[in-house]
Amino acid sequence: MFLYLDKFVLVYLNAREVIDTDEQRLFQKIKNEVYKTTTPIPKVYLCNASHQCCFILASRNSWSIVIDKNLLRKMSESELEMLTEFLFRFKTEGNPLIQTKVMGMSVLLLALIYAMIKNVFKFLFWINGLVLMYTICFGSTVVSDNPSRPFVILTLFAILLFLYNKFNLDSKLNLAPQSKGFAVLSLFLISLAKPLINLLEYMGKSRSRILASRQLESVVAKVEVKPFSFDKFLVNHLRSDLSVRSLILNYIESYPALENCYFEKNEL
Repeated sequence: MFLYLDKFVLVYLNAREVIDTDEQRLFQKIKNEVYKTTTPIPKVYLCNASHQCCFILASRNSWSIVIDKNLLRKMSESELEMLTEFLFRFKTEGNPLIQTKVMGMSVLLLALIYAMIKNVFKFLFWINGLVLMYTICFGSTVVSDNPSRPFVILTLFAILLFLYNKFNLDSKLNLAPQSKGFAVLSLFLISLAKPLINLLEYMGKSRSRILASRQLESVVAKVEVKPFSFDKFLVNHLRSDLSVRSLILNYIESYPALENCYFEKNEL
């Protein structure tokens, strides 16, 4: 699973791999950089992000370029050339492998937390079933002056819990993301996971700044760099139209490849 963490990121980005016949303009720029740098040719993915962005993913001795479709369509030939050149430089001077692993682990962590919350009543349903089975099988062995009394009480309690879950939840026993219960549990569990999320962020985003050509400034202006704010991330859980996929996607998109580029002031 650790080797394929980049696949989890691609799934949440809803990225689609393209070949040179699909995007000849982009692949021509990539082939030029491969020729100049002798860097292995990357896989190329297009995605429909919530804002214009691009990513570099690295895993299993290969690497990938992921670009938002809208960003690609709006770039001129010179802008696309400058962006491709920078992405190749980011591949060698940045830390795409570490960043990819961090992004993948973050996706798995958040997805696991939300899956636990969504299915919390499923777990409770089966736990109540186990309690019911236990009380039926072993309740009469409870030590008491009147062994039948605790047996009856425990059995009735387990039956009530079981029936409550059975008839007061939908057939799938899922907790809807738009419900108040989902928001409360999300805020609680995500807050508990904050130290781990902060650690992953530090590992994935603390990299040296990379010098870029001033001609890339027009591309950077198009790319919306969205620094991740944990407080805002928590507040988004209170939205009435809450979407788990959107929450995870917004977190992933806080790792743009152009985040740490800088320009020489004296460059013409």
